[in-house]
Amino acid sequence: MAPGREASAEELAQLAGGAFQNYAERLLEELLTAADESPEFAEVWVPRQFSDAMDRAGAAMREALTDSRHRHAVAQELQRKMFEAELMLRRAMKMRASADRVRGIAAS
Repeated sequence: MAPGREASAEELAQLAGGAFQNYAERLLEELLTAADESPEFAEVWVPRQFSDAMDRAGAAMREALTDSRHRHAVAQELQRKMFEAELMLRRAMKMRASADRVRGIAAS
């Protein structure tokens, strides 16, 4: 975007969506790492923490654009990224559960 030029709806949506996606990826990685210390709580704790943080981040980003004429386009992109983040969480939790089962079998 050139200095002094207002971002288009598409540019703003891509910027917000990219920032949200980066945040979601980092957060999930950090939550999964933190859950390694208490694996018995991971199944409930990680999804709850992740979902709460995604809701807060999305709301804050939408609130920051309250007066923007591109708010709707950005909100749609954020909604799409929230669905993708939820899918990323489900996949990660499924992989974690599978790995835990394998470890349990190997330990017996």
